[in-house]
Amino acid sequence: MNIIILGDLHISGTNPKCRLDDLTQTQFLKLEEIVNYANKYKLNIYQIGDVFDSPNIGYSTFTRVHNILKRIEHNMFYFIYGNHDLYFH
Repeated sequence: MNIIILGDLHISGTNPKCRLDDLTQTQFLKLEEIVNYANKYKLNIYQIGDVFDSPNIGYSTFTRVHNILKRIEHNMFYFIYGNHDLYFH
């Protein structure tokens, strides 16, 4: 069985001041690339914690991630909650 294992994506809806690029756009492009790769090779994706950088993720960021992940075709996306995904860690 071939799988993709991801860890600590820390998807955020804001761009830190220290970043020279657009972090939020880069994160979404990488997630789309992963989903496309998984679809091409029919791979399951396992995300092992910290999908988001905070449990207070904005609705637009959550919706955008959801719209990317729902394009997974013949495979599954599994994840484990990380300390950044839950309140009070």
